[in-house]
Amino acid sequence: MPRAAPLVLLLLLPAEEARAAGCCGTGPSAIERLGSAEAASLSLTTSGQRTLGGWNSEGSWGDAAQGDEARLELAGAVAVGARVQLGFALPAQYAWREAGALAGEGGGLGDLTFTGWIDPLPAGLPSSTPSVGLTLALRTPTGRSDADARAPLAADATGLGGFELRPGLSIEGELGPLTLAGSGSVGLREETSAYGLTVQRAPGFALYGFVGRWFGPWLVGGAASTSWEGAPSIEGRAVDAAARRRTGGALLAAWELDRSWSLGAEARAELPVGGAGRNEPGGVGARLTLRRAILGAGGAG
Repeated sequence: MPRAAPLVLLLLLPAEEARAAGCCGTGPSAIERLGSAEAASLSLTTSGQRTLGGWNSEGSWGDAAQGDEARLELAGAVAVGARVQLGFALPAQYAWREAGALAGEGGGLGDLTFTGWIDPLPAGLPSSTPSVGLTLALRTPTGRSDADARAPLAADATGLGGFELRPGLSIEGELGPLTLAGSGSVGLREETSAYGLTVQRAPGFALYGFVGRWFGPWLVGGAASTSWEGAPSIEGRAVDAAARRRTGGALLAAWELDRSWSLGAEARAELPVGGAGRNEPGGVGARLTLRRAILGAGGAG
């Protein structure tokens, strides 16, 4: 598969979005995926998002807390042998939010995430065989949770407030002239405390898919994503009205500058239709990623 494909996988597996009211969505942390000839990589991603509305607890789209967010994330990976990769992702963000006469702003470092990718397929398969990866992300509570936020509308919240373990599966391959990629994961969260109450968040599920085509050094395509999370429990009682769901789409492009450098861009939007989400903000956003690959015989993929 062409070398810039790992960058598309990095864009396809986005870092968690901050919510306009509260802290964090249900997407997996970015997993820096190495190519077949790569020994290590490092990427820097800058992104922005504008919240235009949101879904309520019944799934209807309407007005919500408005706001903007700027985010910077550093991610990297290294090959450990031919079939194992280890990595990390460290985000920082700053948000501006307002709801009526109330406004707040703030930010800081987010949750540091450690990642892993394992190739479960035996060696010697034809090159046309899709690449399958078992992924794992461990999110640590280095960011500031909603309960610890000091700014109005929790604008300075940057993290979940607890550990999250997210196993998943990714697959990529080619079908004729098309490049295809997809992933699925489930986030398992530890029990936390907020405002003196015990809170247990339900598992969060996420599905992503991408289809694109190469035009010389350019790979362009589109992606769709959906994520959902069951009702959380507060002091052992499920709060059904607090379940979450989010759906969106994106246009993506990757440019292979040379064998080591690549550039990726994404424009995305949540679908402003009823039933596509629940208790989540929605809006539009853009992301730009610069990736540097270190070539070597130890690269996996």
